[in-house]
Amino acid sequence: MTFLLHEFKIPKQIELYYCAPYEVHGDVESSHMLGGLSSERPSSLGGVAINFKKLGHFSLDDNLKTSYNAREMKKVYVECTCQYLKITCLKNHQNDRNMFNQVGIVSLRINGQPLGKYEASVLGGGSSAQKEDEIRQGA
Repeated sequence: MTFLLHEFKIPKQIELYYCAPYEVHGDVESSHMLGGLSSERPSSLGGVAINFKKLGHFSLDDNLKTSYNAREMKKVYVECTCQYLKITCLKNHQNDRNMFNQVGIVSLRINGQPLGKYEASVLGGGSSAQKEDEIRQGA
């Protein structure tokens, strides 16, 4: 993964979370009651609960040395199988140009490989329970 950050709308830290295949549950309520895979309440996508695991985090420079004229590029290597990726920007570096405390990612490039049968079943439709059964049976 490659991040290119804005010159002055710079987050102090970026956290990465992932959700692996087979860890997506039927609905938000039942997944939360069963105790998710992370300490936070599960996110939902189209009524399906998604429990994220934290991959890690990295910090960014405040860009004061370059008078906010340079963009920072960070490369992150992720060695895992995931279906969803969550990127969280924490706070911003305070500076005179960023009056509204915003953060900005100019470019994000993610390289990966398709998940094969699982990806085909997700894109093909049907309920998540049906998809999990099909995957287990090798359909």
